[in-house]
Amino acid sequence: MHLKVVCNLPKNREKKKKKKKKKKKKKKKKKKKKKKKKKKKKKKKKKKKKKKKKKKKKKKKKKKKKKKKKKKKKKKKKKKKKKKKKKKKKKKKKKKKKKKKKKKKKKKTIDICLY
Repeated sequence: MHLKVVCNLPKNREKKKKKKKKKKKKKKKKKKKKKKKKKKKKKKKKKKKKKKKKKKKKKKKKKKKKKKKKKKKKKKKKKKKKKKKKKKKKKKKKKKKKKKKKKKKKKKTIDICLY
């Protein structure tokens, strides 16, 4: 009885291995074809973009930027005049400090009266 069982086991194992090998070969062939197609498309797109866009944009942008910068400088000068008005308010605060000095002089007169 023991001999019959051992003989049946390896036969079953061999059949399963053969089926798995066939499936793997089919999958590998499909993957190789897809990779070749992707590489060709990428190379063509990069060459076309570099030649057309760079030459045209450089000439147009330089002329437009010079005109816009002159207008912006004039607006900035007007804003500086508004800041000078704020400085006048600070001078009023200094006058309040002078009043405090007068109070100190009054204290000295009290000392003289004590003598």
